Amino acid sequence: PFDQVVARAAVLDLEGSVTFDDLAGRAADLLASRAGLDRRILMTGFRGEVEAGFVPVAHGAALPHLRVEGLAQPVLLLVRCRSGLRLPSAESAEDAPAIYCVVFLLSPEDRPGQHLRLLGHLATHVDDSTFLDAWLGADGPDGLRASFLREERSLTIQVGRHEGTEAWVGNPLRSVTLPPDSLVALVRRAGHGIVPNGGTVLQD
Repeated sequence: PFDQVVARAAVLDLEGSVTFDDLAGRAADLLASRAGLDRRILMTGFRGEVEAGFVPVAHGAALPHLRVEGLAQPVLLLVRCRSGLRLPSAESAEDAPAIYCVVFLLSPEDRPGQHLRLLGHLATHVDDSTFLDAWLGADGPDGLRASFLREERSLTIQVGRHEGTEAWVGNPLRSVTLPPDSLVALVRRAGHGIVPNGGTVLQD
């Protein structure tokens, strides 16, 4: 469910400097609230993963990830650190690479295969040579989410009376004819992203 997980991801866009410890605390608070989990478990898990060297880091991005008991669905938090941060390491912090993208992934404990597939998709994106420039130049939360949606697999369709989609206007999403296995991951309306369901009425 990669595209759906990304479309529903929480987003933090940070201007100033931040330490990983501070960021992990904010991430634990936000993710615990969204997923109904104990923030202390998440905080301990994120710190432990970094200290053990289990967090993948490449091309200005870090991917802290945990499998959590009691979680129903994967949850994602995307963080843009415009000033960069450095992960604590055994060596001097000054020697650690600057991180501008931190992606926190939580997955259900009983779905290790799904967890690895999601992590693999994330790693493939950040490994792309064009990713970091697109990430740093993205416009707002929707733009940051879009950085993880591959163009060859996704389309943006303008809904309007003069866009060839006039029949869609005023109708629920479930009534729109789309190719089989299509996923409408996000509806943008008045500058905001909406995660739709079948009853979401499309507007001009």
